[in-house]
Amino acid sequence: MHNNLRDKLEGKVGERYKIIRNFRYGKDLNVYKAYEVDNDKSRVPYMIKSYKTREAFEIESQMLEMLKDVKNIMRMIDIYPQQSIIVCECALYDLEIFLGHQDYSQRHKEKDEIVKDIVSGLLELQKHNIVHTELSPKNIMYFKNKDDYDERWKLIDFDSACIVDKDDVKIITNYSAPEIIRSHENKTEIKANFAMDMFSFGLVLYFLETGHHYWDGENEITKEEMISTKRLIIDVQDPTACFIIKELLSETILSRMSLQKFMQSTYYTGVAENKNMYRIYNTNQTAVLAEPMNLDSNYISGMREEEYRLYRTFKPFFENYHNEMKKNLEMMGSKIDDCTNDLKDLTKKIPQWLVKVNNEKVPRVFVMVPDDKDWKRPTTWMLSKPFRLLFVCEHKDQWHVPDQKGYKVLKIPQFIKKYGPWINLCLKVLFSAVGIMTSNLLPNGVADFLSTIFNLADNSDFMQHIQEIINTVDSGVKTICDKRPDFNPLNNEGVIPYKMINESGLRELKNFLDTQENAGHFGGLVQCVEEETGEILWLCEEHRDGYSVKQIDPVASDSPPSSPRECPRVLSRTYPSKLKNLNKQLPKLPLPTFPVFPVTPVSPASSTDTLIVEVVGDGKKLYLDPSQQLDHICQILFEVIDNADASRRRHFRTDDIREIAQKMHGHVNSFRLLCPIWYDEIQKVKFISILENQQYMYIHFLRSIVRYCIVKHDSTVGSKTMQVSFLYNDLFEIKSIIKAGKLFNEHLSKLIETLKLSRSDIHKNSTIQDELDSFANDPHINVNVDDNLNIISDKDLSKWYYIANQVGRVSEEVVIEGDFYKTTNRSLNDKIVVGKSLKHLNNNDTFLCIEKEIYLYHKHQLNNNDYIIKFHGYTVSNCKLMLFYDYAKYDDLFTYFQSNHKSLNLLKDGKDKIKLAWDISQGVKYLHNKKILHLDLRSANILLEQDEVRKTLKPKISNFLWSINLCDNKTFVYPKITISPKDKVWKRWYDPDRLLNRESLIASSDIYSLGLLFWEIAWCEAGNLPFKNVSIKNLHNHLQKGNQETMPKLPIEYQRWKGIVNQMCQFKSEERDDIGSVEKFMGNLYRGRSESMSSFSSDGTCC
Repeated sequence: MHNNLRDKLEGKVGERYKIIRNFRYGKDLNVYKAYEVDNDKSRVPYMIKSYKTREAFEIESQMLEMLKDVKNIMRMIDIYPQQSIIVCECALYDLEIFLGHQDYSQRHKEKDEIVKDIVSGLLELQKHNIVHTELSPKNIMYFKNKDDYDERWKLIDFDSACIVDKDDVKIITNYSAPEIIRSHENKTEIKANFAMDMFSFGLVLYFLETGHHYWDGENEITKEEMISTKRLIIDVQDPTACFIIKELLSETILSRMSLQKFMQSTYYTGVAENKNMYRIYNTNQTAVLAEPMNLDSNYISGMREEEYRLYRTFKPFFENYHNEMKKNLEMMGSKIDDCTNDLKDLTKKIPQWLVKVNNEKVPRVFVMVPDDKDWKRPTTWMLSKPFRLLFVCEHKDQWHVPDQKGYKVLKIPQFIKKYGPWINLCLKVLFSAVGIMTSNLLPNGVADFLSTIFNLADNSDFMQHIQEIINTVDSGVKTICDKRPDFNPLNNEGVIPYKMINESGLRELKNFLDTQENAGHFGGLVQCVEEETGEILWLCEEHRDGYSVKQIDPVASDSPPSSPRECPRVLSRTYPSKLKNLNKQLPKLPLPTFPVFPVTPVSPASSTDTLIVEVVGDGKKLYLDPSQQLDHICQILFEVIDNADASRRRHFRTDDIREIAQKMHGHVNSFRLLCPIWYDEIQKVKFISILENQQYMYIHFLRSIVRYCIVKHDSTVGSKTMQVSFLYNDLFEIKSIIKAGKLFNEHLSKLIETLKLSRSDIHKNSTIQDELDSFANDPHINVNVDDNLNIISDKDLSKWYYIANQVGRVSEEVVIEGDFYKTTNRSLNDKIVVGKSLKHLNNNDTFLCIEKEIYLYHKHQLNNNDYIIKFHGYTVSNCKLMLFYDYAKYDDLFTYFQSNHKSLNLLKDGKDKIKLAWDISQGVKYLHNKKILHLDLRSANILLEQDEVRKTLKPKISNFLWSINLCDNKTFVYPKITISPKDKVWKRWYDPDRLLNRESLIASSDIYSLGLLFWEIAWCEAGNLPFKNVSIKNLHNHLQKGNQETMPKLPIEYQRWKGIVNQMCQFKSEERDDIGSVEKFMGNLYRGRSESMSSFSSDGTCC
C-alpha cells in the first residue's frame, strides 16, 4: 500500500481526504499531500503518510500521541489504524532545502531561531524519554499556520524513534552516532540513549555552519573517521561554534556534551557570563576543552575571506535575495501543485510567437541547470561557474534536451537578470508534464549528472528541484541590480502573456557562455522550416528526418561552426523527404606564427623543442624533421594507454585509444623514410603545428586520467560532485579525442601516400599542399578541450613532459619521506636528479598545487635563479606524477641539522652561517620581485648543494605548493592535507595571522618565516623547532603574550644579526622589514660593512 496510496485511498480516509500529489519523500517515498474533500475552499494542506510495516506505523503514531500539542514536534491530526495511515500538518520545506540557498551571512542570521526550535524539540523528547535516532536536516521542517501566523521549525519522522535505555536502535543514517554505526557493522544490538541524538545534533550544527554534510553516507574514508576513536577534524570558521561542535561530536558517550550543558553555552544563549577569554566546562570535576569567547559580536566574523569581501560589496543584494527566496520557498509547494499539462500547448505556440527571430544562428530555446552542489548560493555565482546552459530540441510532440555537453554560464548574476524569465518559461514548458525525471526529456548523461547534483534516489521528486531552479532564477531577477538597462534581450508584447527572447538576446547570448570550453556546439540542433506554414523549428538529429538542407552563408554566423554537420543552416521541408549532400569549401588555416626555433626557459623535456634543426652548408638553410615529433606523440599515446589501464576506468575507452596508437605507430616508420625528400620547409612547419596540437590533446588526456584517479579518492565535502563533474567533462572530451585521433590517422595515411607519389616528381608540391590544407582544416582534428579548469595550459605543460622510458633508475635507490614528498634518485639524460612524488595527493586542490608549481617555474623562469632548485620536468606512471629536480648532495637543511652538521662541519663558523642566510634571502628577494610569495619557508624546504669554490653550503629554495603570485588569481590554491593538526609541523613557521587560518597574502608573512629560518641557522642544532614545547593549537596565544625564541650567543662582529631577526619576527606584520632591507643587511653583514642600527632592535630575541 505504501507506494500506491493514490490508487488505494478508500474507506474513511478516502471519504475525508483527496490526494493532490506524492511528495516522493521519506525512506519509502510514502508521504503525500492532500486536502479535505468537504473543505476544499480553505485549501489547508495536510500530509498523509502510509507505512511499509505495521511496526513503523505503531511506533510513529504512539510517539506522536505522546508528544501531542508539543510546539516543536510535528502535530498528528488524524489516525486510521486499519489502513496504517496517519494525517499530519503539512510543512513548507525542510532545513536542507532552506540552508542550501543560504550563504554564511544568511545562515548566521537564521541560526539562532533554528537552533532554539531544534533544542526545544529535543528537550521535549528527553522529557518523554524518547530518542529520535534519525535527527538530520531532512527531518527538521518549517511549518507555518495561516490562521494564527504561528511559524516554527519542528522535528518530524518518528517511525524509528526509541524509548531511552529500553529499545534497540533500528536504523543507521549519515547522521548516526559512531556507536550506532559500529554496532550496525558488528551486527550487534545497542540500546538508545540521549547522547546519540546529541551527536546527530552536532552534525546538524556542522551543516548549519558550513552548508555541507560531514558525511554523505557513502564515502568509506569519512565513515572510518567517524567510527574511529580519534577526535573528528572540524573545519568551522567560527571558533565558538567549532568548540561546541567538537564537544557534541565526542567519540565517547560520557564526554559528549549534554543538552543541558549546550543550553548553558554562549553559542546558545548569545550572552557571555564573564569577561574571561575562555570558559571551562567541568565534567565529573575534570577540566575539558576551553570554549573560546566570541570576541567579535559581528555575525560575519566566521566568514571566509572571499565571502566576506563579497558580503561587504553586495550586502543589500544578499539581504534582498534572502528575503525573496524565503517567500518563494513558502510558495514552492503550491507552485508544484499547480504545474499541469496545460503548459504543453506552449510547445506549439512558442515557435509561432518567435517567428520574428527565426533567422538567428543560435537555438532559441534553452535551459540552465546546475552542475555544482553549491549552485543555490549567490556567492557561488560570483566565485565560480555553477550553471550550465543546455539547448532544447523544439519537437512539437515533446520538447527534450538532446545529448550535449552544453556551456558553462559566465557573468551569472547579469545573465539571470536579463534572461531569467525566458529560462524559467523554457523550464516550465519542458517539465510541465512530468513528476519525475524521464529519459525522453534528458539524455542519460545529463540525467545521471543532475541526479548526483540533487542527491536524488531513483524515484525522488525531480519536480521539486526544477521548481527550486525556477525559484532561484526568479529571486535573482527580482533582486539583482541591472547593470545594462539599455540591453533588453526579451520582449514583452501585449498580445503574448510571456516575455519572449528576441534577436538582440540571441546575438548577445554567446557573451554569457564559456565558448572556449565548447565552441560552436549548439546541442546538435539545426534550423528547420515547414514549407507549408513557414514555421521555424530547431530540431535534433533524431527529429530532423524529412528535411533537406538549404545552405546559408557561414560568414554571417556569429559563432564558428564546429563541424560541417553543425554549420549554421536552415532546413526546408519537402515531400517526399530527401537529403541533399553539400560540398562546403572550408577556409584555409593561416601558417603558424611561432618561430622555427622554439624558445623555452630551460632545456625542453619533450621533442616539441628538439625537432632536429640542422645547419646545412653556410648555415643559412634549415632542415626540419617532424618524424621525431610524430614518434614522440606516439609514445605519449602509449603512455595514455598504460595509465588508462592502470586507472581501471572504462570511460577512458582504452581499446579505442590502443587502436589509434597502433595505427599511428605503423605510420611512423613510413613517414620517417619520406621526410628527407620533403623539401618544402614551410609545409613542414605547418605539419608541425598539426602535430603540436595532437601532442597537447594527449597531454590533456593524460592529465584527465591522473586528475580523475586523484579525485575519486577524495573524501572532502563536495568531492562526489567534483568526481561527477570531471566525469561529465571527460565523457565528451574523450569522445572528441578519439574521433580526432582516428581522423588524424586517416589524414596522415593520405599525406604519406601523397608524399610517396611525389617522389617521382618533386614539382607536385601543390598536391602535397592540398592534402596538407585538408589535414589542417579538418575541424574535428583540433579538439577544443576544457583547459579553463587548469592552472597551466596543456601547451605549456607538454614542454616539461618526459616519456617514462627517458627516466632511469639508479643502482642504489633510497626512498626518503618528508612532510609532503617521497623522494628517490633517478637518472635523466645521463644526469642524477631527484624524483619527488606527493604523499598526500588525494584531492583536486593538492593536484592543482602541483600544476601551480610547474606553472610558476614556467611562467616566472624560476630556473634562472641560483638560489632556487632547478626543475627539469615530470612524468606520469600508474596514474601518479613524479617531478624531477636537481640532485642536492646534502639533502635539506633540516636533515643537515639532525645528522650531518657535526660530521661534515660545513657551517664551520658564524661567517658561513651568515653567508647561507644571505644566499637564502637573495632567492626570496627574486621571488618577491616577481610578486611571488613562497609561504612555506623553513629548513626542510632549503636544499643544500656545495659551493665548489669556497667548499661551503649553497642553499636552494624548494617546494612551491603553498606559493602564490599576487598578480595571478589562479595561483590562489593551497594543498589540503588530511592529517592530524599536531602533525602539521610546518605551521610552526607560520606568522601569527596564518596561525588563525587567515589568508596572509602579504610579503611580511614570508619575512616572519625567514626570520625563524635564520634563527634555525644561528643555532644549527639537532631537534631544534620553533617553540617546540608549545602545541601548534596554542602557538598564536603564546606569541600574543610576548613569548619569544632566544637567539644564541654570536661573535661580536655578527651581533647585529640578532636585531634583524627580531625585526623580521615582529608579531604585527606592518612592523617587519621588507626583503630588500633584509637582503641588503645580510650582504653587508657578510662583507663586514658597518650599518646603521636605527631601524633594528638591539634585543637578542625573536618571537
